[in-house]
Amino acid sequence: MIRPLFILILVLTVVSASAQARVVAELYSARVPVSDRSEAARLSAIRQGLARVLVKLTGSRQALSDPGLTAALGNAADYLRQYSYTSSENIGSESGTTAPLFLEARFSPAPIETLLRELFLPVWPADRPVVLLWLVTGDAAGPRFVEEDEAPAVLAREALELRGVPYQMPLYDLTDAMALNPPQVWAQDQVSLKMASRRYGVDHWLVLQFDEGHGPVSGRWALAGQRQAADDLQQDDLEQWISAAVDAAVDELARPMTFRAGQLGESLRLVVDNVNNYADLSGLLALLSTLEIVTGTQILEVDRDRLLLEVTVEGKAERLAEVLAGQPRLTRVVSVGGEQSTGIAYRWHGGSGD
Repeated sequence: MIRPLFILILVLTVVSASAQARVVAELYSARVPVSDRSEAARLSAIRQGLARVLVKLTGSRQALSDPGLTAALGNAADYLRQYSYTSSENIGSESGTTAPLFLEARFSPAPIETLLRELFLPVWPADRPVVLLWLVTGDAAGPRFVEEDEAPAVLAREALELRGVPYQMPLYDLTDAMALNPPQVWAQDQVSLKMASRRYGVDHWLVLQFDEGHGPVSGRWALAGQRQAADDLQQDDLEQWISAAVDAAVDELARPMTFRAGQLGESLRLVVDNVNNYADLSGLLALLSTLEIVTGTQILEVDRDRLLLEVTVEGKAERLAEVLAGQPRLTRVVSVGGEQSTGIAYRWHGGSGD
């Protein structure tokens, strides 16, 4: 007898640098389940919390294998700013069971940033691409989309939150239905996936496909678009499979977006026009100062509404263009003959009339 299959395809359509991006908050915070309020449980949870924060900041699970971070985890409490206990609201006293207990840990950014610089580890800036989630499940009746309140979708969202990745669910409305159906997702129809995702401003996607029956869960994830990556996975259960697949996908997503903290910086020149007044100038400089990759900015020349800036960054200078591509107030300008020789050109959108 053929065992019943539970097949989920999770499409995480990853926003390119030119599409949606969002500044992720709470990168230095973690929520960890604890068995009780004892000192041993608290210290263990603080270590787990710091490990989660370090993975979110570096964009890589492999970072935890660095000897320097291993030592830091042994003294995790030194990086702690504050902690508190919370209980899940989903299980209350009416059920006759004890609500799950969690430790909410907040860590101090400055010492962690210093640690990453000293160890020359990668840093994934807080301005990150949004991920659009398509989920499909299949059985003998055929494939169907999974709604956002179903268990696989909840598990996927939780896995993304642990990695500090912003996400969005599709509308599953008539427009989606006309562009993409569950069998097309199951068949990994890349053309249809790209067309359906276009309305959300995205151009990358990840298909997670697996079966769940009796015993281990196996399947394959495939990242397509500007980034190409894929792998087969097998885990003991659905939760572990989704966690492992999302982790692998996020590692691939983050890798080209990171820079090495503490790496000797490089400089490049930016030409920014439509800077008409002091408010525009202040807004532009404030924006550049908030970018984690930027370590210094100098105004070299002012010509009416055009600025020539020299910007120093950590790591490779070309990373700045990728980071700026996610900023809605700056638009890359490329002339017919190519980039201006004086520097990379942008147009500033600071006023309501732009």
